[in-house]
Amino acid sequence: MGITLAGIAKGYAVDNAIETLRGGNIRHALVNAGGDIRSLGGKTETMPWKAAIRDPRNKTRIVTVVELYDQAIATSGTYQRSFNDMINPKTGRPAQGVLSSTVIAEKALDADALATCMFILGAEKRIELLGRLNGVRSLVITSDGCILQ
Repeated sequence: MGITLAGIAKGYAVDNAIETLRGGNIRHALVNAGGDIRSLGGKTETMPWKAAIRDPRNKTRIVTVVELYDQAIATSGTYQRSFNDMINPKTGRPAQGVLSSTVIAEKALDADALATCMFILGAEKRIELLGRLNGVRSLVITSDGCILQ
């Protein structure tokens, strides 16, 4: 067993890259670190960036497309793995019930951490958590293939 920074490190790096670009008076940028993405503005003043969310069971299928304008997106899931390496701390076993958890938030660090949390919490408890957060949206794909927004 091992503990890594995979749950938040990429989001932190993406946020720092965006702030560096912002400091250089860049108005439109998209930073992607292995799927943790944050936009600075849109593609243009009026056109948002677009990020596709893939089906965790079929990497050639797009489930939906999300528009981003000064937002971040991160997904936690079982993509390209034959096992789930996200452990539920209550049970000590792999998290069950969710194949993919995507979060859209203002910062990539938040989206990254929340996507992991919502994956472990499961589809039902994520709604409770979302109710306490402002400006955060999520999309979950359950083990039985349901897409919940």
